[in-house]
Amino acid sequence: MVKFPVAVLLAFLLVFGVAFSVHAAEKKAEKKPAKEAVVLMPLRPTKDIPQDEMTQYEAALVKSLSEKYVVYSGQRVVERVNTVYKQRSAEAKAGKECDETKCLQDVALAFQTKEGVPYIGIANIRRTSGGGYSMSLKITDVIDDLAIFSEQKSCDGCNENKVSELLKTIAGVVAAPAAEAPAAQASKGAGGNDMELAFWNSIKDSVNPNDFAAYLESYPKGSFAPLAKSRIVSVKKSTPQASAPAVAAPPPAPAPSGDGHEGMVYVQQGSGGFYMDKTEVTQEAYQRVIGNNPSKFTDCPTCPVERVTWDEATAYCKKVGKRLPTEQEWEYAAGSGKGQTYAGTSDESSVGDYAWYEENSSYKTNPVGGKKPNGLGLYDMSGNVWEWTDSWYNDSKKERVLRGGSWFSDAVTLRTALRNYSTPDSRDSRVGFRCSQ
Repeated sequence: MVKFPVAVLLAFLLVFGVAFSVHAAEKKAEKKPAKEAVVLMPLRPTKDIPQDEMTQYEAALVKSLSEKYVVYSGQRVVERVNTVYKQRSAEAKAGKECDETKCLQDVALAFQTKEGVPYIGIANIRRTSGGGYSMSLKITDVIDDLAIFSEQKSCDGCNENKVSELLKTIAGVVAAPAAEAPAAQASKGAGGNDMELAFWNSIKDSVNPNDFAAYLESYPKGSFAPLAKSRIVSVKKSTPQASAPAVAAPPPAPAPSGDGHEGMVYVQQGSGGFYMDKTEVTQEAYQRVIGNNPSKFTDCPTCPVERVTWDEATAYCKKVGKRLPTEQEWEYAAGSGKGQTYAGTSDESSVGDYAWYEENSSYKTNPVGGKKPNGLGLYDMSGNVWEWTDSWYNDSKKERVLRGGSWFSDAVTLRTALRNYSTPDSRDSRVGFRCSQ
């Protein structure tokens, strides 16, 4: 029998105990879930809010977001954003595509880690005409085009310190303000209720990624949110993207005759032109022609129909003797033939007079024609819902172009020159259409 000195045995036990403790700690650490990450886009000074004040507000936002996320912000983000936008601008001059979506995707990918690609956080802070402040924060998965979080606050008669204190709590509530949220979304947020469970059970075996996107839109922090994100990725990989044959644009329309074009505007372009619906197609019009209503916000028959696929929008237009506009037609008409920055104006401070967007939409669609028309008499060309066009996004012919922004968009996204896209089979409560002829 081999005998060990007591000192040796004690040393062995000490080392073994420390090793065991370290191993157990490592195991415990492995089980702790990693925080999701957010790249907070830089806050730029405005004519009313100087840079030093914006820097103070950005610090408050970082503090708020840090409770839930790993936050990338400050000079590191500024440098990457400047690099991406400079590169995209150069590509645009070279005739290549440049748009906001791809720029934001490039920014997100620049901060990718083994944990994944971070979300993009965009804050909007401005002074109101009454001397107060308006604040909003949106967090988006720009890779899968999913809305993760949205919150909006206002503060009348506030000073800088009060605004900073409010911003420190802005990421604490997942849902949009209750007073502005549609009734159907009163339970939106963390989930864990019977409605969420019923929703999940109805889609859990689906092979359509848009079903899981719809779940995440209603329950961005729900019990099944991680699984829904995983299902979107796996379904997209295993399911070939649906596509539809391109529809060739007809030759320029003849001069208006005054007959057979009710509810349309004639858009003169060069020596010819085309007709375009004054408003986005409403739910009641779609129901009357197609016999169903796929919309999310169904309590408003005069609101634009949404959650329509490109193929369904094309079928509707064809059934009423029309077609979807080409992207070039849409942009020309939206800018009133003058290249206006927004549909109806080039002044950002007056966008709310012409568009339903995040600042005034109450996070839902609104009746068509409720805002001022642009210079050609067309309503809601900026905001309310994104509009399908007939054009392909690029030569791959996998996605169709969307234009105009929606009720969920900020002012930057409403610009008439900004391009967006989606697969022809996608459904989204932010997407509708209008027809041309």
